[in-house]
Amino acid sequence: MTKDFESHIENLFRRLYAPLVAYGNKFVQDPEIAKEIVQEVFANLWEKGNSLQIKTSEEAYLYTAVRNRSINHLKAQVRNLDRSVALMDVHTSVDDLEVQHMESMELAKIIKAAIESLSQKTQIIFTLSREEELSYKEISEKLEISIKTVEFHISSALKTIRSFLEKYWYLPVLLIATLRF
Repeated sequence: MTKDFESHIENLFRRLYAPLVAYGNKFVQDPEIAKEIVQEVFANLWEKGNSLQIKTSEEAYLYTAVRNRSINHLKAQVRNLDRSVALMDVHTSVDDLEVQHMESMELAKIIKAAIESLSQKTQIIFTLSREEELSYKEISEKLEISIKTVEFHISSALKTIRSFLEKYWYLPVLLIATLRF
């Protein structure tokens, strides 16, 4: 690395460190983490040196990098929270397990009703996909229909099931949209 490059990075750091920390803090809501993120961004810039191709201004690049790393940090926190919740679920009481069992039975009834409301062809295709775990191609070959037709029927079945769940079960709509049957 040349002295000019080192001097340039040092000047950028002095000029933008505080504003970048403030910007990152808007995302992560923790000044120490925001400082770490900005330091990581500058360390990355330092490591990549002249090989880094910045297509915008350096300032715009740094703000974008801080934003992206801040968002990645938040995503990691959500994943960690999900793991914590999963661990908490492992330690549920017997009563909770009984409630979960009853909810599962209710959910199974709703899904069964939704599947029974499908056309016969859609039911067959959905059953082959989900219960027999056949690929779309295998279903296509078995039923002598196109893969696009299989995709259409599966999509239609999933929309119907989601609609039934939204209508008859108390899960939040966003959670229902993420369920995979």
